[in-house]
Amino acid sequence: METEIIIVNRERIEDEKILPAAEGVRKGKIVVFPTETVYGVGCRYDDESARERIYAIKGRDLAKPLGIYLLSASEIEEHAVVSATAEGLARVFLPGPLTLVLPGRKGGKLGFRIPSDDVARRLIQLCGAPLSGTSANLSGQKDPTDGQQATAAMEGKVDFIIDAGKTELECPSTVIDLCVDPPVILREGAVSCDELSRVLGCELRKTF
Repeated sequence: METEIIIVNRERIEDEKILPAAEGVRKGKIVVFPTETVYGVGCRYDDESARERIYAIKGRDLAKPLGIYLLSASEIEEHAVVSATAEGLARVFLPGPLTLVLPGRKGGKLGFRIPSDDVARRLIQLCGAPLSGTSANLSGQKDPTDGQQATAAMEGKVDFIIDAGKTELECPSTVIDLCVDPPVILREGAVSCDELSRVLGCELRKTF
């Protein structure tokens, strides 16, 4: 398939450049986009057909849910049960490179990202709905931290790639599971385990 590559200047983000991708997402298309951590691949959160395409593109295990990208921590409550612990972490770290795993209102666990990256946030705004997504790599391969890496991994597989150069942090988000007490860190990334422990006032278990 043909992929439309959109070059975006972070110093001067133009809606007219991002809008074709946002309109595509509203119609079921797949987009690769930058965040402050790594490049993501996403679709409209409630488009089951598009979500299935992402699993197929990545070769991702269907047992691993996609994350939900939102603009504000206050939106999480529509989708998940938000504990006082989650609210405390959100106040300190969000928007930013922390993924909160929470009990979904319809069952199961859901991971939530509130990106601080201006390009990602503008894309979500223009889509008019949250995105479902994950890192823009084939499963098991390196997470892309610049537009060239994302293009090498995803060109010909997705509908749009928004290339805004290097990501700010060049490492994945930290993932913390708040469905258990005490919380468990599933992946250490841009936010350290020590930082999380200090905010929560307790030692945290790790699964890695």
